[in-house]
Amino acid sequence: MDEINREYTETQNENGCDQEVEVPLSEEPLQDPVIQAVQERDEYRDRMQRAQAELVNFKRRTADEKVETVKREKTRVFSTLLPIIDDFELAMQQDAKLTADPTWAAGIELIYRKLESVLAIEGLSTLPASAGDTFDPLFHEGLTYQAHPEYDEGQIVAILRKGYLLDGKLLRATQVSVAHKSQSASESNPQDKE
Repeated sequence: MDEINREYTETQNENGCDQEVEVPLSEEPLQDPVIQAVQERDEYRDRMQRAQAELVNFKRRTADEKVETVKREKTRVFSTLLPIIDDFELAMQQDAKLTADPTWAAGIELIYRKLESVLAIEGLSTLPASAGDTFDPLFHEGLTYQAHPEYDEGQIVAILRKGYLLDGKLLRATQVSVAHKSQSASESNPQDKE
């Protein structure tokens, strides 16, 4: 082994004449080719596994982004449709006697029901609320307060505009009028007590 690790001298100059040049050899002993091949295999396997993991993560991220984009666009489209739904409901509330043709009201209602069923298939549902329910700021938007003898403070007096859920998440809160206790004349004017 000492013969391999010793310095080897080579002699030859540019004219082809012998000249002595020292070439140092490595101090480390030569590695076994099998060990080197195993190390390279392990390194390539590690790189391959990392690349596969990166690809799986990329596919998952891409799928998640696609789902979020669809949800965002669906929310945008349904938000623009809500005023049209409101207009249909207002049209259906009109008295059929006021229209020249009574079939007009029936036609409007039929169109509304079809639209409502298509939207329900796509995940849009009405947020349940009615007069007498307790006001919930997570699902209701209080627009007015009313003194009302039939309802306790904090109860919904009237539904002003329907609320909607899209795929179980709030799309638009129900706009309501909320009851509050009325103050008597003596309570409302503290100067009268004196």
